[in-house]
Amino acid sequence: MTDVLQKKGVGNATATAIKVAPNFNEADYAADSVAIGDNGTVKTNALQLAARDKRDFYFNTQYDPFQ
Repeated sequence: MTDVLQKKGVGNATATAIKVAPNFNEADYAADSVAIGDNGTVKTNALQLAARDKRDFYFNTQYDPFQ
């Protein structure tokens, strides 16, 4: 699973998001996932999820409209 954190000026983004601590479980993140304090792509290691109607996922991010 991947999620690109928005960056001000890209698309319609009005703020930049950075990854912040804490990670729920550091071992769940891929080696090339964005580091804490940086903007980029958050990536998890491959995983299998049981079928469900809906899932919500959250990454700790901070938005700064002044960046």
